[in-house]
Amino acid sequence: MTGSQPARGRTDISRRALERVATALAAEALGTGAASIRVRLDDVAGALGLGVAGRIGVAPLGDGGRGGQSVVDRAEAAVDRIRTGMRTVAGREVGRIDVRLTGVDITRKGRVR
Repeated sequence: MTGSQPARGRTDISRRALERVATALAAEALGTGAASIRVRLDDVAGALGLGVAGRIGVAPLGDGGRGGQSVVDRAEAAVDRIRTGMRTVAGREVGRIDVRLTGVDITRKGRVR
């Protein structure tokens, strides 16, 4: 090392930490709790791949919640939010994200008692 230049280091993020970040991002994007989300990390031709399985939050029938988007539209939007979040939060580019919806969580808007 010479003069005033600091030595460059290396930052590693563990697999478990990446799984936790992806789980939190997926739960938020799908409108459900992290406990209902499972994430699998894969190597897809040298890029990070994610397999996400979990429930999606939906409003009760007749409430017209979530801006009228279909469950499929919301799942596709979740892919974009997860990809952006992984880049922003974890500094990782994600090559592929597969989302499998396993059920729904009916969310009710109501007053807190």
